[in-house]
Amino acid sequence: MDLKLFKLIFLLSASLLIGILINDGIQIYLLNDKNRNVVENKKFLKSENLSLSTEIELLKNNKSYILLMAREKLGMIADGEVVYKFIQKENSK
Repeated sequence: MDLKLFKLIFLLSASLLIGILINDGIQIYLLNDKNRNVVENKKFLKSENLSLSTEIELLKNNKSYILLMAREKLGMIADGEVVYKFIQKENSK
């Protein structure tokens, strides 16, 4: 009877240990995956930050860039300019 109890306790302990190891392995995999995503996001944000810093410097120091952005992003025009809008007719068949 003692041997059966010992085998049962050993089997349960081994199963518990294997379960813990598998769980830890899964957790490590998930954390590594999350870390990869964070590193990729960090690279993207650094690049975007550099781009925005360059644009800020241009907006601070370059008047022609300011005028270009005002035209492109805000649709502004200079004094004396005329805006023409072309409306394309749709053919109804």
